[in-house]
Amino acid sequence: MDIKDAKLLLKVETAAELCDMGRSKFWELVMAGEIESIKIGRSRRIPADALRAWVGRQTAVEDSTA
Repeated sequence: MDIKDAKLLLKVETAAELCDMGRSKFWELVMAGEIESIKIGRSRRIPADALRAWVGRQTAVEDSTA
């Protein structure tokens, strides 16, 4: 699945899969506020733009430390 083709809101599991990351680690990042999320009822969703922004920040950090 390509994020460009994704829905506006992603399940945490889907977002973790897109990042090739474990679900538990991704949940840690979400709960720590590092990745923006919204709550809908009892469910938590990741806005696709928030996921793109987080990946961009991680890339910027890697570039600045290299």
